[in-house]
Amino acid sequence: MSLTTAGKNTALNGLTATTFRISLHTSNPGDNGSTAEASGNGYARQTVTLGAAAGGSRALTNTPTFDLGAASYSHYGIWADTTCIDTGTLDSTKVLGETGQITLNSGSISLT
Repeated sequence: MSLTTAGKNTALNGLTATTFRISLHTSNPGDNGSTAEASGNGYARQTVTLGAAAGGSRALTNTPTFDLGAASYSHYGIWADTTCIDTGTLDSTKVLGETGQITLNSGSISLT
């Protein structure tokens, strides 16, 4: 048995936290988000805002920008306060040949 779209929306809207943040990773962060997280060069997890659930997902409503060192960034983690609640693969690997910034222009948390 699977959730209906209304059930998914209800569950997603039930995600509450003081702060939601997103992290970037150079490989799969694992279920707890602790593996291969970016570091140095001013890197910090960025605060994100999530819209109301629709169609079984909650979309980011801001565009977080990360200060990063040279590397290939392929994965993300989404955090509710200090708990990793979602991990996944970016739509495309972001490659920085030197210190720079990456801005995420879209993203969402979905139930399937």
